[in-house]
Amino acid sequence: MTTARGITRTVVLTKRHAIKLPSFRSWKLFLTGLLANMHEAFWWDATRHDSRLCPVTFAFPGGWFIVMRRCEPLGDEFDVDYDGFDGLPLDPKPTNFGWLEGRLVMLDYGS
Repeated sequence: MTTARGITRTVVLTKRHAIKLPSFRSWKLFLTGLLANMHEAFWWDATRHDSRLCPVTFAFPGGWFIVMRRCEPLGDEFDVDYDGFDGLPLDPKPTNFGWLEGRLVMLDYGS
């Protein structure tokens, strides 16, 4: 098990899942992390489980944490075709994407 830190959330990585928790570095980052978790849960449901999104397998009410499938990160040399993600909340940077079961998915769509 490993952890990764983003701006507003900490992600605990297990073999199969990514557990996203709001950051405890400041009150503002904590609240923003809660909103990001709620936003990802909302988009996963609102898009009727769009295959371009990393699946949210569990969302605790209020954004306290969400559980997503763990994906393989993109290589540094990979050039993402962002046009294939039209209509989704996109923060266009390669670190927000990964591979899941052979397809490219958006990992971070909480913004």
